[in-house]
Amino acid sequence: MRVSDDRYTRDRERLDLALRLIRHEARTFTIRQWTGLSDDRIRKLYRSYVLESESSCVLRHRGKSPRQAAFFFKNPELSFQASQLASLFIVYGLVCATALGLESRYRVGSLDSGALLCQAYEAYAELHAPACISFEHAWFLLIALARRDEIGALAGALGTFKQNAAEKARIEEEQRGRHAQAASRQQTIEASVTEFEGQMREALEALSSASAEMRKTSDGMSETSEQTNTQARSAAQASSEASAHNIGRKALSVCRAPLKLNCHGHVSASRAARAITRRIRL
Repeated sequence: MRVSDDRYTRDRERLDLALRLIRHEARTFTIRQWTGLSDDRIRKLYRSYVLESESSCVLRHRGKSPRQAAFFFKNPELSFQASQLASLFIVYGLVCATALGLESRYRVGSLDSGALLCQAYEAYAELHAPACISFEHAWFLLIALARRDEIGALAGALGTFKQNAAEKARIEEEQRGRHAQAASRQQTIEASVTEFEGQMREALEALSSASAEMRKTSDGMSETSEQTNTQARSAAQASSEASAHNIGRKALSVCRAPLKLNCHGHVSASRAARAITRRIRL
């Protein structure tokens, strides 16, 4: 007979589950229900593998297991933790929700169901340190969830809790989506503003460059105009001087020209004036 055979594998799994339950401070009766080991075998496991080999203090509880449902309604914190523990039972497949309520999916004495119960309680203990609900109370809660008594109110609270959690998750998802859209719009607006500022900066620089060029051109045209005006004034002055000189010469020639006398030996004043004017015009 080899150790890898199913007989020894099952015995090893039974012992592992018993040690796991002992570390969760389960009572001897509860361990015997799940593993089928005798009380003497359970005590020997505790002394050999827990009491002498482990540094942490694991207590052994005597007496009957808890059977009071009022324990879970002592205060809001206990009710909240019990609802979370019931949720974990559903997650691990120990109970399931139906139209009539919660139905059990575990089997007492099954090593697989016992391992799932330990996993659910360990997950609860990680969420709440220190845990307010002992392993024995957790086992009682699992038994009572499918019953039609005051624990049904806890199951209803569990359903409400799940619905509220789903609604909260949906609202948070919508808020994250709106925040993402707002952030995207803000990024788009900032990019557009940055691009517009860059375009305006380029346009202002081009306008400033064109203005400087126009100012330079205007200064050149003003200088050219000033030179032209100076040349025009010089030409006008020269023309005026030349005209005056010509008029003087013509007037002198007129004065020197012989005038015809009338029959009485005198030149009429009007004829003399007209003759002078014609000479000047010529």
